[in-house]
Amino acid sequence: MIRVILCDDHALIRRGIRDTLADAPDIQVVGESGDYAELRGLLRNTACDVLVLDINLPGRSGLDALHALKDEGSPIKVLVV
Repeated sequence: MIRVILCDDHALIRRGIRDTLADAPDIQVVGESGDYAELRGLLRNTACDVLVLDINLPGRSGLDALHALKDEGSPIKVLVV
């Protein structure tokens, strides 16, 4: 099972991606966030394999999240939207 977290500030975009991924039997969306702070909390408390990340987030950007993951040596794969 591939565990996915979605991070986009537009709920409609998150819903569309979530609904698309729901058709795959081996993929599970384990969390969603709309900004950097919420994402960091999710990543601390929720195990995932893939992060679907919007670069343009309110406040701190998705690039900040990428840098944080790299600095932590995170094995999470990132798909940038």
